[in-house]
Amino acid sequence: MNVNFIPSRIDYYGFNAKEALQIDRNKWQQYFLQKLIDEEYFNELFKSLIDEQTTLVEKQFKNKKVISAYNRMFGFDSKKYYNNNSWRSLKFFNEKDTIFGKKVFKKNNFKKLLSVDKLHLKFDIRHSFNIASKPSIIVEEKEIITSISEHSFFVRLFIEEWYAIGGNHEVLEKDGCVEMKFSRDKEHEFDNTLLLYLKGLLSNARRIALIPHKAETISELQPYKGLICSSEVHRNYFRTDDKNKTESLLIPFFSFKNSDELTVITVESLDVIIDAVWNEKKETSKEVKREEIEQLYNDLIKMVDNKMQNNDDWREARERSKEFRSFDSSMLSKYDK
Repeated sequence: MNVNFIPSRIDYYGFNAKEALQIDRNKWQQYFLQKLIDEEYFNELFKSLIDEQTTLVEKQFKNKKVISAYNRMFGFDSKKYYNNNSWRSLKFFNEKDTIFGKKVFKKNNFKKLLSVDKLHLKFDIRHSFNIASKPSIIVEEKEIITSISEHSFFVRLFIEEWYAIGGNHEVLEKDGCVEMKFSRDKEHEFDNTLLLYLKGLLSNARRIALIPHKAETISELQPYKGLICSSEVHRNYFRTDDKNKTESLLIPFFSFKNSDELTVITVESLDVIIDAVWNEKKETSKEVKREEIEQLYNDLIKMVDNKMQNNDDWREARERSKEFRSFDSSMLSKYDK
């Protein structure tokens, strides 16, 4: 199996086989696997291995910078690799399977690629270009054609880091290639990852919850820091009572597919969230009023909708919420799931 993109072989003990495995015992039950993911089982496992079996783990990697990259991407906060930024000099592409435009020819690592203002990546998903014919293939100055998967771990990390310095990107699919066009204003650097997370609601994410450190680095979310807490709703959503894992800013949008498999983005659980956050805040501040929490959340919703107003997919998904409702099970007590 693959754990966070890492080929792994794990022996499990103590699980009920009927609950964990399908009838043929060769595959996980989907809900059981999701439970392991939701409870961050694999993240905790990898973090423990790095901290307690560092040498053993490092022997499995030809390049230790890869461990630094995993630590960065998944936030393991491993003691051994804490604040280790060696991932920045990690080579991004395999030159044998890649064609570089002349302005990105010598920028084959994270640090150098993150220094450009524009980048055009083409992922040759059909493996249609011939390595031997590289010289005859015309590429733009800041274009890279590669055979690696657009879903690869390195691409995911690059996208997150690009948005963290104020970038944006669009994804297109044509002529057997998936294309990603990256752009940013180098003179105006800011954390734009809120946009990335909101785009995620249009694809596969259901809800957004940002840890305090991340919420505080995004300037647009500064006015809403007062909503950061670990309420009953937060604990139900993360399926744990561990405050260190649940304290976060819960963005009130919820995404689901309607009967036509079209994305719907709603705030139908808003009152439940407001009540839960208010009840939690009252534990430490008796003066806080529900109206204050409600106003902050309404302002947050308005800010997000304004930010996404030029995104047709977002506007359509929000419009559909007037016609469709979903049973948002993410708000249920973990004991009811």
